[in-house]
Amino acid sequence: MVIKKRSRPKLVWLVFLYYLVRITVGAGGLLLVLHTASVSPHARAAVEGLTSLGWVLTGLILALRLSGAFSLFALRRSALPLFVAGMCLSIVHALTHLTSFLTQPSRSSSLTLVIGWTINLSVCLYVYASPNFGGVTASLEFAPGGVAGQAQGGTRESAVLQYDNYGLKLGAAYYNGHDTNPTPTSVATGLNNNRFYYAGALYTINGFSFSTSFSNGRNPAHSKTTNFDMISGGFGYRFTPAFELTSGVYYIKDENNSANKSTEFVLGTDYSLSKSTTLYAQVGYVDNKGKMNQSIEYGQPVAPGVDTTAAMIGIRKRF
Repeated sequence: MVIKKRSRPKLVWLVFLYYLVRITVGAGGLLLVLHTASVSPHARAAVEGLTSLGWVLTGLILALRLSGAFSLFALRRSALPLFVAGMCLSIVHALTHLTSFLTQPSRSSSLTLVIGWTINLSVCLYVYASPNFGGVTASLEFAPGGVAGQAQGGTRESAVLQYDNYGLKLGAAYYNGHDTNPTPTSVATGLNNNRFYYAGALYTINGFSFSTSFSNGRNPAHSKTTNFDMISGGFGYRFTPAFELTSGVYYIKDENNSANKSTEFVLGTDYSLSKSTTLYAQVGYVDNKGKMNQSIEYGQPVAPGVDTTAAMIGIRKRF
């Protein structure tokens, strides 16, 4: 049996190298100030002004950040608490030296402090999945855009809350994206142009399943032209462990023009030949009104206001 190793995302490499270089340079800088006379008076005064508590906090912060970087590189969950602890201690360190900071402010040190906190917060919020508390889980995600000169350029934020217990599944999601759907010539400016809300429920009992959901998708930069609500409902029954019948109704409404709306009806069935092979058949009908051009099959556009019927039969194979 071959076990595939988890690949490290590029951002993990970037964060790991950033902290490795930053901590190495920071520790080297401290040694340079302590053992070399040719340093700026301000740097020497800042180091010599550290109290015993300041030295302890500095050492702990460096250790926590280095441990967090290696934990993140190893794709361990312990990376998050290590980074959070390091960020909290850095805030305590700044507050304990608030007097000297106010009496002898330094633009470079202030900028370094703000940048460090921002990067620490971004790392902590990049992806966080909470433990399971009575069936409740939550996750947060922040994806930096990596656009020079634009803090929000190309960024993505999302939050998910889930409940799964006693046959009932509840879910709520929030997504917000900047500079989505870029063209080859577009420039990322931090435009907030993609937002999505979702809340849904699924209940299963004795082979029967019932589901419902509400979602809203809009372009916050042009909400008067792009703002849609969708309400759905579903019903299904599993006749045997291998055979299941499902159905669904989906209603989409244009919040800016009530004449633009569509209603879709779907019926589907699955039959499992084995754990990895499933036969399926689906049929759907959509009733478009106004300028709505909702299609049944993804990537197959239809003319506005035109009703459409589609059917599909096939086989799914899992490898």
